[in-house]
Amino acid sequence: MYKLSKTGLVVKIFKGLTQNVKIAPVILTAIMIVAAGFVWQNVRADHEYRLGSSTRSNLDHFAARLETHVATRLDVGKFIRREWEIGHINNSTGFIAEAASIHQVFPDFQAINWINRNGVIETVTPLVGNEAVLGLSVKQLPSARDIFMKAERTGEAQTSPPITLEQLGHGFVCYIPVIVQGETLGYINLVFRTVSLVDAALSTGLLDDYQLIITDNGTEMYNSANITPDVQHAKSRVIKVGNRRWDITIAPTASLLATEESSSDDFVLIGGILFSLAVGYFLYLALAHQQKRRASESIFRTFIELSPSAILIKDANGRYMHANEVWHKWFNPKRENIVGKHVNELFSTDHANLVNMEEHAVLSTGQAVEKEIMSPLKDGSKIPTLLQKFPILSNDGSIVGIGGINTDMRASKKTEKHLRQALVKSEEANHSKSKFLATMSHELRTPLNAIIGFSDIMIGEYFGKVGNQKYVEYSKDIHSSGKHLLALIDEVLDISAIELGKRDLELEQLVLTDVLNDCVKSVKARAISRHVHLEMVADTDLPPVFADETALKQIFLNLLTNAIKFTRPGDRITLSATTTKETVVVTVSDTGQGIAPEHLATITEPFVKGQHTSLIADEGVGLGLSIVKSLLDAQDGQLLIESQLSEGTTVTVILPKIGRRQAA
Repeated sequence: MYKLSKTGLVVKIFKGLTQNVKIAPVILTAIMIVAAGFVWQNVRADHEYRLGSSTRSNLDHFAARLETHVATRLDVGKFIRREWEIGHINNSTGFIAEAASIHQVFPDFQAINWINRNGVIETVTPLVGNEAVLGLSVKQLPSARDIFMKAERTGEAQTSPPITLEQLGHGFVCYIPVIVQGETLGYINLVFRTVSLVDAALSTGLLDDYQLIITDNGTEMYNSANITPDVQHAKSRVIKVGNRRWDITIAPTASLLATEESSSDDFVLIGGILFSLAVGYFLYLALAHQQKRRASESIFRTFIELSPSAILIKDANGRYMHANEVWHKWFNPKRENIVGKHVNELFSTDHANLVNMEEHAVLSTGQAVEKEIMSPLKDGSKIPTLLQKFPILSNDGSIVGIGGINTDMRASKKTEKHLRQALVKSEEANHSKSKFLATMSHELRTPLNAIIGFSDIMIGEYFGKVGNQKYVEYSKDIHSSGKHLLALIDEVLDISAIELGKRDLELEQLVLTDVLNDCVKSVKARAISRHVHLEMVADTDLPPVFADETALKQIFLNLLTNAIKFTRPGDRITLSATTTKETVVVTVSDTGQGIAPEHLATITEPFVKGQHTSLIADEGVGLGLSIVKSLLDAQDGQLLIESQLSEGTTVTVILPKIGRRQAA
């Protein structure tokens, strides 16, 4: 049986792992993460040791500094007592002078007082800020009485626990009896405000990194952060202050802990894990890169080769690098080698110059360009194509090549031609329709005028009594129907003339208020007969407008007449006119039936009628608003319609202050 050596087995296993693009990266990543965890444990232990050592060192330094600082101030009191005992100070004036001199040297004293043998504070230095204690009896102060009585009883200096000072604030005091020849002359009273004293003793920057807490027999005297310290990292020691003992505690602040952890422990762990993942990921990319690149190239080539357009790629100097199957079919059916060649070598001068110009534009601007051209095929024919040139960029954004796409436009050109022919036929048909309507309307007016004229003679009985009154009534019906039909024909003639461009508008300067007044007077009687309230509200300083007077009156008469027809008795119609910076705005508002929402979109189109609308008469053919809109368009005006069913309608006419002569 064949046996593998140990070396051969290892090599075989290694090859098997490296050929698998997933297993090898996972194994390597796991090993590196375990190593990172081991290093993290060691770094964390080292961090804890260094943090504890640094905290202990800072505590020792500050405790010694504070103990010495306070002891020095208490020795000042003992110095003043010796001055009394040897006679250098023998009255309050001398005491005040000595206290003032000492306060200048040690400004962190809150006050240096003299208390007489009865316990009353006689002098205060400095007086400013300490006025509240002058003349107080210490024996009557609950917070200080016991300590003072002990100093009086023992004849020894006594330091108080934390108290609330009469000057406000927190601190402590020291009473030092002054005894000369067995007689107590009084007491030196040293007053300290805790915050001022500690701030003076602190090392620069200590409170930036540590929280400081000072307690006296369990009573808190000072807390720099006013929060419970981090017990895990806190360090404490005791110092002697006079006849008392203070517990000094410092603890790293949250910011210091976060800084230490983020810069060491967490950095090592997270950095190690991320590095391990990165190495594994890049190993995976390295193993899979070749396979992905081949797949990507296959997809890219498939896309280019199967594209219906001719596609090519050139370098930045315009030399061919690759062309797809369609390009070769059009321009190089013999499949000659084109790599490294220039367009001047393959095409005619005219076509080569055109291509060079487009490619120069791409290189100079960095932007894609496109142009419709006639591309010369190898068989000598030409086809319309859309030539597109675009830059190929490197990772740093520089142009390293030029891409080109030629798309066959023959089908789209054919479709475009059919659409253009259809549009021409549509316009011709529309023109024929308008011409037919105009011709028929003219032909109908002649017999209609005869019908209206003869019925009018019969109604008036110009040639004698008709006899039976029924004939007169029927004649009135004929006359009314003829007038109505003639009005409809006039509307058809108006819209036909506008569409055929045969109605010329004579633009002139008009006083809009006069035009509106004439229109209101024309329909006033009809509004009164229908019990509709009609009013006009217009600015007094309306500027003149350039418009056709007949067309303008026709616009507003149509709007007012339609509003009257479709308002109910008791409703209100308001014609208002205002001016803006560039236009004059006229609105016709009513409280009538309103327009259904489905009618608003098409209501201004010719021959469109709607029901329950205050704008279109039931007996009309749906040309009123179409005529209004056409006349406004011809005068650079605008028509806006807003309406709610059963609530009313507002029609807005906007006219420019300065118009131009147009044909409607």
